Amino acid sequence: MSEFPRTWPVHVDGQDLLAVTAEDLEHLRAIRRQVGGKSARLSAMGARLRVTRGILDRIAAEHACTGDACAVCRELDRLPHPPERPEGGHGVGPDTPN
Repeated sequence: MSEFPRTWPVHVDGQDLLAVTAEDLEHLRAIRRQVGGKSARLSAMGARLRVTRGILDRIAAEHACTGDACAVCRELDRLPHPPERPEGGHGVGPDTPN
């Protein structure tokens, strides 16, 4: 497989430049468009993730663990071998580290 793009050093108006074939130039332009499209999709996905994280944070705040009165804690206690929980609850809520 040949190196892409094929280049040749040229000197134009006192500047050292690299020349490429028209075919390679079109290929480079296509790659640039693809990268731009992917970048736009990633930016949109990041925005959706930030919105989703905000929604999940609000839900967690509304349903924060209140200790033994918490529905999640009651269900955990019903398990044959309940997991150890930190004092004050199961640790799910707005102050839980990410």
